[in-house]
Amino acid sequence: MGPYHQVVSKSLDTRLNVWNIVAGTGTAGSTSVTLYNPCGMFVDINLNLYVADTYNNRIQKFASGQLNGTTIATGAIVLSHPSSVILDADGYIFITDNANHRLIGSGPNGFRCIAACSGSY
Repeated sequence: MGPYHQVVSKSLDTRLNVWNIVAGTGTAGSTSVTLYNPCGMFVDINLNLYVADTYNNRIQKFASGQLNGTTIATGAIVLSHPSSVILDADGYIFITDNANHRLIGSGPNGFRCIAACSGSY
């Protein structure tokens, strides 16, 4: 991840030196197939990839084996430079909303601020 605007995977087999692009194209962008400075990611039990697409102020979900992502964390929550994303065992999403200095979480009624909700630290 990082300055190349993509997420890659590498086999754990030390005999192989194969890197695969699993998200992004390597060129900055804001389409469903591009990323702009991805900073954090999480892979769930179904091998879906969640990416904190920092400079696009969004979280992208890539289904296993797909290069076309879907933006999640939409609606009333406006992200500013999200830097990490994780899911708990129940599938709820937690996002570090870096420039807003807060933690966002999902629940049955959508996304909401769950820590540092004043936006300051």
